[in-house]
Amino acid sequence: MDHLFHKRLVTPNEINEEATLAIGYSLAFLISFADYMTSSTIQLHFLYVFPIAIVGLHADKNRFLFGILGYSNLLQLLTITSYENVDSLNKVILIVLCLFITSLTAYFSKAARIAYLEAKNSGTSKITE
Repeated sequence: MDHLFHKRLVTPNEINEEATLAIGYSLAFLISFADYMTSSTIQLHFLYVFPIAIVGLHADKNRFLFGILGYSNLLQLLTITSYENVDSLNKVILIVLCLFITSLTAYFSKAARIAYLEAKNSGTSKITE
């Protein structure tokens, strides 16, 4: 059963957009809450790539991907600025790195979606010809 779930999770169009958005936003919020609760002792910013990747793989419209990207970055920004024992330069560096990593994740997840769907469509169109 787990194998089927994981396969659906990483295969584009296997989960509908509404469920994908609900999962993405909920997961980003939970990560943000856990990140805030651990303060700067344990930073969980790398986990934000997962909701972004899920939405990037399953959402057809770019506005959904940009929405989760903006939401995740806003949550990270709020969390990073709440750190009291991190100096300003390190906060700025962390914010820039988070923006870069999440943007890169959004780009590659969308590119993977497009490549998968093109390969799937070209494979099925040759069979029907």
